[in-house]
Amino acid sequence: MTRSITVCILAAVLAAGGSALAQGTFPADSYLAKIQQRGTLNVGVKPDILGVGYQNPMTGKFEGFTVDLALDLAERIFGAPGRVSFKPTLPVTRITMLQQGLIDADIETLFITQERWQQIDFAEPYWAAPSRIFISRKNTEINALKDLEGKRIAATKGSLAERQFRDPGSGYPRAQLVMFDSIAQSIEAIRVGRVDAAVFDEVFGLAAMKATPDFKFVGEPVRFDYYGIGIAKGRPELVDFINRWQRDIKSNGRWAQMYRSNLPGDVPAPPMPPFDKAYYK
Repeated sequence: MTRSITVCILAAVLAAGGSALAQGTFPADSYLAKIQQRGTLNVGVKPDILGVGYQNPMTGKFEGFTVDLALDLAERIFGAPGRVSFKPTLPVTRITMLQQGLIDADIETLFITQERWQQIDFAEPYWAAPSRIFISRKNTEINALKDLEGKRIAATKGSLAERQFRDPGSGYPRAQLVMFDSIAQSIEAIRVGRVDAAVFDEVFGLAAMKATPDFKFVGEPVRFDYYGIGIAKGRPELVDFINRWQRDIKSNGRWAQMYRSNLPGDVPAPPMPPFDKAYYK
């Protein structure tokens, strides 16, 4: 009898679109308790990368791997689905948005670097990607990093690529940087011939090539980095909570499920300790 009642309750909850997860319990003065009291988790995401973070113009809804991660994290906090307020970010705005409290977490394609650690905190790496040279399929002049010498290179403001090209000691060649606000603008500039190439995360190029055959990667990967979930300084309990949530979804298959439902190709292994393939901390 008791079992039948339990099954009926679960069925009713699921039919209503709810969740069987219990709401997290946090100290009253903690930042996580403040998030619960507010009723939503404010998350920064990209609005223009298919499969990663994308605001569908037909529905206005956000879609993609990082969006699903944010929804899953919020469900862990609230014990119910849908409690997320998505905030579109740009490379030049995301850290400031964290510092000003406009978002609780930045879950997009934020590489973990030593410089950024001085500005914000990071949870453990949740994803990783090589940086690749991205060009028009018609381009036959560029085949390696050295071939970018003197070329017009698209870069987004505040990106790691911008800093690397501007740093004489980085090993990147001298190039003519053409600055844009978003990856989508950089890709369009390559398509129309306004610039010759870009160096950015492989996932951006894969998303573009999924939409059109006009582009290609050339040469070996330029570098490899971890993506991290950005969090404002002074919120260690939020960092710890996100780390525990990440370990769960990486080990129980949920991470792979969300990746597979959003991105093409083989599902990579999620980053796991000791996080020694790239800079972490």
